[in-house]
Amino acid sequence: MKYAIGSIISQLKNKSKYRGKGLAKKLIAKHFQDNQNKMVCLNTRRTNTSAISLYESMGYSQVAHILNTYFQPTEDSVFMVKKN
Repeated sequence: MKYAIGSIISQLKNKSKYRGKGLAKKLIAKHFQDNQNKMVCLNTRRTNTSAISLYESMGYSQVAHILNTYFQPTEDSVFMVKKN
């Protein structure tokens, strides 16, 4: 089966009072379900270890570290993919 890039999740933010309630996981799972037979991509700040752990627990793999992706403060990103 060939995969096409279906979509890229560019931003997903939760206010601190909503963190840890599974909202991000539900949104990402729904997004993945809606993009069957496609590769779904996302990235996050390299220091956002809680997000990286969440994404890896959902089957995403780190494929690249991209230098200076973010600003204020300047930071590298982790680019991750999951094949459906």
